[in-house]
Amino acid sequence: MIRAIMFPSVLLILMFVCVIGVIHAQPHDNPALGAFGDCEVPCWRGLKVGTTSADDVVARIHAVGGLQVGQSQCYISDFCVMYTWRFADTQALYAFVEVNYGHVAAIDSSNPGFTVGEALLALKDLRVNGGDLDIGVESQFHINLYMAESSLVLRTITPCPGSYRALLETPVRILELSAPDVNGQFPLPVLTFPMFHRAFNRICGGL
Repeated sequence: MIRAIMFPSVLLILMFVCVIGVIHAQPHDNPALGAFGDCEVPCWRGLKVGTTSADDVVARIHAVGGLQVGQSQCYISDFCVMYTWRFADTQALYAFVEVNYGHVAAIDSSNPGFTVGEALLALKDLRVNGGDLDIGVESQFHINLYMAESSLVLRTITPCPGSYRALLETPVRILELSAPDVNGQFPLPVLTFPMFHRAFNRICGGL
């Protein structure tokens, strides 16, 4: 039993040693820590799915400065409000946050400023129940991580990076955090961190 528990842990440690070697980043140099480092992961910029209130969302994002905010109703329920933030000078999307029944239900951050490898390194201590990789719509490659209370998706704009190293060096275009579905369920966990490399080879033709 102890061996069964320790084996995935050893593989996980080895994976992140490889990640550090690929991205040449020490923890204090990792820009992903700016997104994940100020709150208990899984979260983003201090906002946590299922916990953060609507008032805290507005205050947190307004503190960034230089942003315009819009509101609209989202599809989750009649009580769901989606806040959209754009940079005032360029109108580029910064983030949108869905608040349902007064608390954060989903977060999408656009171009968060770090690579897939840097994100995985920042999340190295995250308790992950499982995950999977897939090629999504609009030529996006998805890295999906499932936790007990939320899921985290890292999306890139390439359908299949040329190698696993290239995947780790690919910029994250969308960071998505969301709560379970209406039944309180996530997709069945498929992979653990150590299995990602093999899954990548299978999906991308053994590159």
